[in-house]
Amino acid sequence: GYTSFWNDCISSGLRGGILIELAMRGRIYLEPPTMRKKRLLDRKVQYPLNDGESNTNSTFQKNKNI
Repeated sequence: GYTSFWNDCISSGLRGGILIELAMRGRIYLEPPTMRKKRLLDRKVQYPLNDGESNTNSTFQKNKNI
């Protein structure tokens, strides 16, 4: 119902905010633009292979599998 709608909106907003913060800190980046993927929304998020933090690495690995 009503509560579920707001939870869904807040959830996507928080996920977006977390992605923005990670990008600003240089922890994630977008794949480079190509001829077919010039638009920002068409490019995928790239994760560093290993940055020395086990929690971050395991989270990135789970996100890659989704």
